[in-house]
Amino acid sequence: MEGKAVQRKLAHARLQRSGNLGKEVKKMTLEELESVFIEKFQEKFKLTTRDIKRAFAFYDYDGSGFLDPEELTDAISHFTNGVDKKLVGELVTHYDIDGNGNISLEEFTQFLLSRNGSRDKWITV
Repeated sequence: MEGKAVQRKLAHARLQRSGNLGKEVKKMTLEELESVFIEKFQEKFKLTTRDIKRAFAFYDYDGSGFLDPEELTDAISHFTNGVDKKLVGELVTHYDIDGNGNISLEEFTQFLLSRNGSRDKWITV
């Protein structure tokens, strides 16, 4: 378990050095952020249970079983070359079904899999 924590900290440090960690990018809407993140995510991972769990575990730095807003910001920044933290807050609000302020694996999976055409047709649980 210690090795995973070290890997996660190294990934976080790489993001910091790259300048992408929490970097403000062109203003995007929430819908644009979701689209860009999911598109880039799918370039590296398949939307399979196994790959989603692996990606989730990689960014769950503290091993809590949740992505807190900072961890989610890191994950999104990794795929989008920066992100507006306010948008991440909106994303958490939209997909945090249980209202604990964090994103669980189930909520993360639902976010990735719920995309089905236009926003009006997206499935939210």
